[in-house]
Amino acid sequence: MRALAQLLGPYGVKYMSERLVWHVASQITELNKIVNEHRDALRLARSCFDKPDKMRELLLQLSGDVKDKKQIAVSGPMESVLQRVTIIGEILSFHSLLHAALHDVLERRLPFLVSIVKDLYDSTDEHNRLVKSFKIDS
Repeated sequence: MRALAQLLGPYGVKYMSERLVWHVASQITELNKIVNEHRDALRLARSCFDKPDKMRELLLQLSGDVKDKKQIAVSGPMESVLQRVTIIGEILSFHSLLHAALHDVLERRLPFLVSIVKDLYDSTDEHNRLVKSFKIDS
């Protein structure tokens, strides 16, 4: 990851981060579509969670265990949700690793600049805490 961060550089990592966030947003949009498609079944499941036989029916409906006429198992919405959430997790994990690698590369190549930025960040954080405590006291 450090090699990738070194090749991309800070602007490349920024661009990559924007693209990764776009992919996460598209996966969330698809999740929203799935939830909207199966809104009735999900509402029914929320209200009938204490009725085991009704929940079994809803689980079969949402899991996609129902086979079509050709006896081919159709992937259900539960499988699709699980797959999309897994994709989102992998993207966010890659995003985190890429930023950590960029931080390592910058610390090696520009230690003084990184320390200045870190000190600035820490002092700004202290300033914000002071301002918040002042507003609370007033």
